[in-house]
Amino acid sequence: MPSFKWTVASILFAAGLCTSVPAFAESGKYNLHLKLAGSLPPGPSLEAGFDWQFKRGIAVDVLVSGGYSSETGPMGQVTGGMRFRFADDYSGYSNEPGGSAKGNFYLAPHAGVLIAALGAGLTTDVEVGYEWSVAKPVQIGLFARPGVIVSSFVAPYAFVGVQASIEFEPIRPGDADRDRVVDLRDRCPDTPLGVDVDGRGCPVIPKQLVLEGVLFEYGSTAIVPGSEEALQRARRILLDNPTVKVEIAGHTDNTGDAAFNLALSRDRAQAVADWLVGHGVDPHQLTVAGYGSDQPVASNATEEGRQQNRRIEFKRREP
Repeated sequence: MPSFKWTVASILFAAGLCTSVPAFAESGKYNLHLKLAGSLPPGPSLEAGFDWQFKRGIAVDVLVSGGYSSETGPMGQVTGGMRFRFADDYSGYSNEPGGSAKGNFYLAPHAGVLIAALGAGLTTDVEVGYEWSVAKPVQIGLFARPGVIVSSFVAPYAFVGVQASIEFEPIRPGDADRDRVVDLRDRCPDTPLGVDVDGRGCPVIPKQLVLEGVLFEYGSTAIVPGSEEALQRARRILLDNPTVKVEIAGHTDNTGDAAFNLALSRDRAQAVADWLVGHGVDPHQLTVAGYGSDQPVASNATEEGRQQNRRIEFKRREP
């Protein structure tokens, strides 16, 4: 009979995983798990698992394993249960824009059957592990699965090892906003069609972006009420990208006094920044600048050109 100390050691290992790593993750609706483990009592084991994540963070989990134990000889196990992923923020894999290698902590209780040369028995176990999101769609991680077998005797056992998990979608995934990020992982489910997104499904701030629809009263810094929709879009982009810093740049046409236009352009940029900060944007993300009529994007010889030159722009500041 295996020593009870091995089970205690496995539980302590699992507890260490719970407390030593952050709980962030990426995972799909369907995930395949391939595992290499050592068993206690001593012996190697190869395992294959599958989980169906029918709701964020909650999945049906099944596992098949085969191996060899110094005490029982050849053995096989089939178990099933639930897998719970905690604090899953879906920020993206490390090879995606805005993503990182941070993975997911999970807890998976099972019940099943273990068959060995000495006979068969019912098993219960709890698997605890952590996975790092190394490259879409693959995660790698560590796990421990202490349990108890009940047969003509009752004995503890444990598996400890490494695993690779592969996210896949055998059925066409839901993607309501058609941004190529499935709804299960989409942090921004209402992205406008055609907008570039990162691994979270949130808009990427380009190097330079004109805020179309932000208008001011003539010769004034007062924002026209009809600008609300454009400002809300800008606010959403900044809230979805809290680590990105931008310059809010004001521009005018060349009508009137150049010094007045320079001051007006900066004050209008400041008015936009004040609106954004007043609606929840971190002021540390923003700087303001006014360029007057010095950087036209169209000819000032026509009204249409002058209208294009009167604009507010986002300019992404490089770290």
